[in-house]
Amino acid sequence: MARKYRVAVAAGSVHIAFTDRNDGDFRVDGGAQAESLRRSQVDARWTWLVQTHGNNQVTVTHPGEWAGAEADAAVTVAPWCPVAVTTADCAPVVLVAHNGLAVVHAGWKGIVNGVISGAAQRLAELGAVAHSAMVGPCISPLAYEFADAEMELVVSATDESVVAQTSWGTQGLDLARAASIAVEQSGWPAPQVVGECTSGQDWFSYRTRGDTGRQTTVAWYDNSLIDKEVC
Repeated sequence: MARKYRVAVAAGSVHIAFTDRNDGDFRVDGGAQAESLRRSQVDARWTWLVQTHGNNQVTVTHPGEWAGAEADAAVTVAPWCPVAVTTADCAPVVLVAHNGLAVVHAGWKGIVNGVISGAAQRLAELGAVAHSAMVGPCISPLAYEFADAEMELVVSATDESVVAQTSWGTQGLDLARAASIAVEQSGWPAPQVVGECTSGQDWFSYRTRGDTGRQTTVAWYDNSLIDKEVC
């Protein structure tokens, strides 16, 4: 079931939920079923994204703004605006600010393309002050065989510590490590890494099983100075 966290910040708190297979399939083409599942986690209009493994981002000022936009990150300093990404092996990243947050879909291509740094930069432009970060459940190097050419790109964007080994002895990518390095390069503190390898049966995994389902990471900022009713 969903792993839920509340992070106290200077201007209130940030709430984060990482779902798994047991919470249902949050893939964005799921229609009414997906909307019902979203409401089961937080009963509000969400900003959910059609992800492209790029570095586009949206800035959310009211609940549900930019829902269905093609982007890989959503940034907000507005209270009670749930923003979400979906994953099935890629790393979900949450940048927690004292007065806002960003959620990021970070596959290896997104990391190379600077999706995390772009979200951090946008938060800074909005006046948000870095607090902490989390990297959610993603595929581990034990189950993530990775080719030399692509590894060179990831190493160039991060460092050699992302090179690991699969459980069967071939070269593997430590995606959580790569995302963590990108977070720190963006001026955020070293993130907390939570959850298990998505190759396990409790998760949707495209790489391991060809799953079409998706888990979601949703987060919202709660400004304690306003009425805490979601829209």
